[in-house]
Amino acid sequence: MKFHPTPTSPRLLYFMLISFMIIISCTKDNEMFESTVLAESSTTDEEQTTETTAEEKPDPITEENVLEDEPIDAIVEKIYETRTTIFPAIHDAHVQGDTGFNQTIVRIQEGFRTSYLMFDLSPIDSIGGTVNTTNLEFTIDSDDGNGTISVFKAISNDWSEEKLTAKTAPETEVLVGELATRYQVGQTQEVALDTAFVRNEVLTLILTHEQGNDLAFASKENPNGKGPALVVTYNAPQDAEAIVFDDEVELELQADIATDDTKTSTEDTPEENTVNEESTDTEEETTVEEATEENATEEETTKVDAAEEETAEETEEESTVEEATTEEATTEEATAEEATAEEATAEEATAEEAT
Repeated sequence: MKFHPTPTSPRLLYFMLISFMIIISCTKDNEMFESTVLAESSTTDEEQTTETTAEEKPDPITEENVLEDEPIDAIVEKIYETRTTIFPAIHDAHVQGDTGFNQTIVRIQEGFRTSYLMFDLSPIDSIGGTVNTTNLEFTIDSDDGNGTISVFKAISNDWSEEKLTAKTAPETEVLVGELATRYQVGQTQEVALDTAFVRNEVLTLILTHEQGNDLAFASKENPNGKGPALVVTYNAPQDAEAIVFDDEVELELQADIATDDTKTSTEDTPEENTVNEESTDTEEETTVEEATEENATEEETTKVDAAEEETAEETEEESTVEEATTEEATTEEATAEEATAEEATAEEATAEEAT
């Protein structure tokens, strides 16, 4: 049997042609798929961009929108002016040992007495003002001295002059002012404070003393009306209301506080009593003189009363004698009349008998 084998070359060419066509078709399909996917993604991105642009695009600016959205204060610029106001202390007292003293004077002494003052600067904030400069003023009273006074800002305002003790007294935070000089009675001292630590709020100042003799200054309850104060210069809107304190109300509050604290002021320490020995002796002498005058007045009054009593007794005796005399005279007259009547009756009877 005779075979005719098929040559291998045509088969190989045919196989390669088929493979090439398959590869080309697959490549076209991938290109079509990629172009389709890219087209869809670009369409989606355009739609999202359009939506985002439509949402974020602001409304056209009109005069009505400006008037409705923006306040008038933002359109009209405020005009500021410089003002100066004296803020009186709302609490002032000193601590000696463990005890607080709220008197007509505030004492300060190195290592023994510390002074505490509280001020309210919040009215400046309420009118939209800002602090420029702050000076502490106090007037020396009763006891002069010398040395260095350091002014500290306290870490809290949780205290009052009625309940101040060593336990309730606040601690110091930062040094804001200092003054070294001689302090004479009647003089008003001024300490410039660091404005970086003074804000439009309630502020407590702590005063300490060193390197000198102790001193005392007038409190807000002092009769001379020169209690401690803060002189504050600040910027405020020109149309803002003025900060005014009612002096009459303040004086009434001071009088009430002074009356309530009379007992506390009398319970001073022996050292304070030693400082005031001269005034105490003078008061005792005055008291003795007043007592002598009162005794003399009482003796004179007693003598006058005795003389008046004697005169009254004599008058009563005279009245009694006169009344007795009058009664005797009346009795005698009545007796004489009776006797005369009896005689007349007897005569009539004799005349009838004779008839």
